[in-house]
Parts: sequence; structure tokens; C-alpha cells
Amino acid sequence: MAALATGIQLVFLGSLFSIFLFLIIEIFLLKKIICVNFNKKRLYADLFKAFIIFYFLLILFWIDTHPNIFILPVNFISELLSSVNWKGVPYNLMNGEYFLTYKDDSIPKFYFLISLIFKSPEYFLLSYIIFFITIITSHNFFKSRFKFFFYKINLILSILIISILIIFIVPFAIYDGVRLFLWSIPYFCIIPALTIYYLIENFNLVKSKLLLSMLSFFMIYLLLNFFSLTPYQYTYLNLLNGKSEKRYKRFENDYWAVSVKELVKNSNFDQNKTAKFATCGVPSGLPKYYFSKKDYINFQFTKPNEADYIIMTNRVSLSDENSIDGDIKLTNCFDKYKGNDIFQVKRGNLLLSVIREIKR
Repeated sequence: MAALATGIQLVFLGSLFSIFLFLIIEIFLLKKIICVNFNKKRLYADLFKAFIIFYFLLILFWIDTHPNIFILPVNFISELLSSVNWKGVPYNLMNGEYFLTYKDDSIPKFYFLISLIFKSPEYFLLSYIIFFITIITSHNFFKSRFKFFFYKINLILSILIISILIIFIVPFAIYDGVRLFLWSIPYFCIIPALTIYYLIENFNLVKSKLLLSMLSFFMIYLLLNFFSLTPYQYTYLNLLNGKSEKRYKRFENDYWAVSVKELVKNSNFDQNKTAKFATCGVPSGLPKYYFSKKDYINFQFTKPNEADYIIMTNRVSLSDENSIDGDIKLTNCFDKYKGNDIFQVKRGNLLLSVIREIKR
């Protein structure tokens, strides 16, 4: 699992760092969990075997390294960690504020924490509040049910803290929600699971019944939203973001432009007229491909000032307005280009992508 996760995102190694750190502290300092007959030599042998399995599983799915499985992985990782050129998208939208991804002092230092708070399900956030209150008032319950409970919780919390602070360490741009931190989500789910376990085990208490009812309500609310967003569940934003129709101003929603397929599929242009398109927040190759699948050939892509229509998501873009102090002024594609929406993809009141007739 570690090999597969690292193959998807290198930053997954951040979670392994915490585990190895606690392992070292436990073996050489605290010695709380290990037994008296603990064999360090066997541990080293097992760790070596685990590393060999990890490495070759990682290489198996990392095709670029196959010409030289010993040199190329090291080269690729060192280049990635030392790269100052790989910045991804230049701009981002976070909680209603724009920032430059290539400017270190512009990126919110608690980017991941902010994303998690506004993108997590409501029951998820509520369970954290309940858990920490419960730890104070009923800590003996957890101590009696789980051996070395607080010791293990500290391990989990350290992994969470590292995932929050990783933005201070990595040299490349952080953007597009929690995608770079997906490896940490299972650890974040442990606390809600413990909360629900506590409430079920103490269901005879009135407060447990009330709290479990609240969590159940928000779980049902999540399920309804989950199905209503299909297949764009990754655009989910919780109630802390305000009204759905205004959420495009809070975060970049369909940042991978997944909904463009549906947008083009549902569009209907006159085959006898040549339409000029431009894009904003959408790679032009994407609508070109889907138009060709519809056998629509009378189109061309050009610059926005020459186009009749613009295909866009709410990605961040440079504003046409000049900034008084000379700094770069940013906006989102929906607000930048005015006109009439010809075709839209919406889920509820959340606008994901649009083909807009440009107003001159």
C-alpha cells in the first residue's frame, strides 16, 4: 500500500516519516509497547525485507524508471525535491482569496488545514469537536477499551500535524485542494470513527443519543449531496462556504475540467456556421476532442478577443483591470468574461462549467 501510495504522490512519505519516528522513539527510549523479549535484529531484518518489497512494487508501476531501476528513481526524486521550476498552475483561489502559487510568501501557510475545513463533510468536522470534548470528560473510557490509547493517538496526531506543516517543507507549488494530501485522509478518518464508536457504546446516555442523531442527520445530508453531485463529487464544499451559487468565488471547483465532456455533449451549434471558441481554465485540447467525437467540424479555437464563445470553469485568471499599486490583479474566469450563457453544467446551484457567448 505504501508503494502504491508513494507512486501516486511522493508526499505520502510524510506519513511514513511519522511512523518511523515513533518506531525509533519506542524502541530506543520509551519502550512501552514492545515486549521484554523484543528482538531488534529481527526488526532490522523485517524492515529490510519490507523496504525491498516496497521498492520493487514502486518500480513496477513507475515505468519511467525501467531503463535503470537503481539510478533513475534517485535522479527523479532528487530533481523533484530540488526543482524551483515546477510550479504547476500560476494562480489559485483559497477561501475567497487569490494568491500566486509560484510566490512562496503568497501561499497560505495553513493551506491544507483551510482546504480540509471547508471541503470536509459537516459530520466529519462535528465529530472532531465531539471527540476532543469527550477526551476531556470521558478519557477513562478510551483508556479502558484501547491499550496505549493516548500513545497511539499522539502518533495519529503527529501524522496530521506533518500533513498540515508539509507546505513549509516542499519546494513545489501547492494547489487544487487536498489532492496532494490524499494519503493523509485515512488518518483523519480515525478520529470520527472513534467518536461514533464512543457514542454507540454509550447510547444509553441522553447526550450520546442527541449527538449521534446530529451526526446521522449530517451523514444523510452528505449522502444526498454526494449523489446530487455525481459524477463531480470532488467539487464538494460544505455549508461553511455559504450559498451554492456563490461558491465559485470561494474555491476553484471543477479545476480538472471534468464537466467539459458533459458540457460539449449537451451543446448544440449550427453545423452550417463556423463558430470561434476560446477557453479559460480549460485546456483547449479537451473541448476539441469532445467536439470531434460529436462529428462537429465547423469550429476553430482562437484568442478570447477574437472568439464568439468561451468555454470555461472558474479557474483563476488575470484580471483585465489594472492594479493601482502595480501588483498582479486576479479574478476567476466566470467573472472575467461577461455575456450570455448558452450551455451550462450545474449541480444544484453550483456552476461547474459554461459555454458563454462573449459580450463585446
